[in-house]
Amino acid sequence: MQEKLASRTIVLKKITTNDATRKYLLWFKDRQTKKFIENSKSIKNILDLKKNIKFENSKKNSYFFKIITRSGIHIGNVKIEINLNTNTSTLGILIGEKKWRGKQILNEVSEVLSNWLFKNFSITNLNSGSDTKNLPSIKGFLNSNYRIISKSKKIIKFNKNYLISKLIIGTANFGKIYGFNDSIKKININSIKKKLLENNFSHYDTSKNYNSEKLIGKLPKSLKTKVFTKININPEKINKFSIVSQVKKSLVDCKVRELEGVLIHNQDIVFDKRFHKIISILKYLKNKGLVKKIGISIYDFEILRKFEKKLKSLDVINLPYNIFDRRLEKREIIKIIKRNNFEIHARSVFLQGILTKKFKKLPSFFIKWKKHFIKWENFLKKNKISAYEFCLLFVLKNQLISKIIVGFENKKQLNNFTTIKLRKIKKVPKFNISKNSNLIRPDLWVTN
Repeated sequence: MQEKLASRTIVLKKITTNDATRKYLLWFKDRQTKKFIENSKSIKNILDLKKNIKFENSKKNSYFFKIITRSGIHIGNVKIEINLNTNTSTLGILIGEKKWRGKQILNEVSEVLSNWLFKNFSITNLNSGSDTKNLPSIKGFLNSNYRIISKSKKIIKFNKNYLISKLIIGTANFGKIYGFNDSIKKININSIKKKLLENNFSHYDTSKNYNSEKLIGKLPKSLKTKVFTKININPEKINKFSIVSQVKKSLVDCKVRELEGVLIHNQDIVFDKRFHKIISILKYLKNKGLVKKIGISIYDFEILRKFEKKLKSLDVINLPYNIFDRRLEKREIIKIIKRNNFEIHARSVFLQGILTKKFKKLPSFFIKWKKHFIKWENFLKKNKISAYEFCLLFVLKNQLISKIIVGFENKKQLNNFTTIKLRKIKKVPKFNISKNSNLIRPDLWVTN
């Protein structure tokens, strides 16, 4: 296995007998470990450890990794067993170092392995289990986008679906109609609550402009909602009180103790000489535990090129990406993202829905690009795939993308996300229109 398996915090590497250290052995003396790890009683010395490592590495369709920090500290192990017949995998994890427990390492490990499993084996389901008495473990799985699939007196079984774990529900139409010519209908929240809960759709993208934060706050508490909100920074009010008060209002409206992320909505504020002050205030919010991640939402990729140094402290970049708009694939942009280890959230994957509609039903504004839309329709017809499915598979194919923001207008469309059969796409049409801002940027579309 040549590729590097890593996240912002951890790296996964194949474990060897050289990793059988005294520190590793001490993990099995821990009361919590002994209580819930099956083979803890059989491992009494370093020789036992080495035998266990050799045994696990000898198994067919099984992979045994050590979890190390970016600084090289061995903090735990994870084992993956693959079943190609059922398109599933089973995960077992041990966080040996106590100070790293409760730090969402399971979430990062699961994200890394989910990407690797899909890319290399087309596996879309990651399963695991926990003793019903192991409450920290249960909490960890639920906070890592796993859903409960069965429960007995002793064991709770979990499943993490690759696509669903990637999705962030866009809420622009939760509180109002949205889109070009107000073409995207307002959603009835009550009609989708059950479906959201069944599939553990826990991540939401919102903004002060969407009027949806209070609606997110009304979602079932058992969803354990994780909210990314976007705030506009007023150039005349670049101060701690103005920014912090916006964030605190979001916390109250969304009914969460901590926001998963706060992103700057008005990208042009990066031109302001006081931008460093904005970053300092956002970092303050992180340190106070009010916000987990900070970032910016962009539509102009030149922002990344020109202001990389200004943005390097950010965690998340929210940007557009779809079959027509492929600016993310430019070599320079890829280098910037990897160099700064940015978490990428892709939006506009359906280009505000126009990629899922027949050309003849589109507003006359789009007629100048008729040949591209006809080529798109013919490609879908020839390959016997729906626009909805291909748009998602296309974005999933890009390993740079951590999360995909998607919107929908009704329960049926939401259900599509749970029924799509994931597969690798071999052919991708080229349109060479990523430079055509009037098409790929909805904010520049002209209403007829």
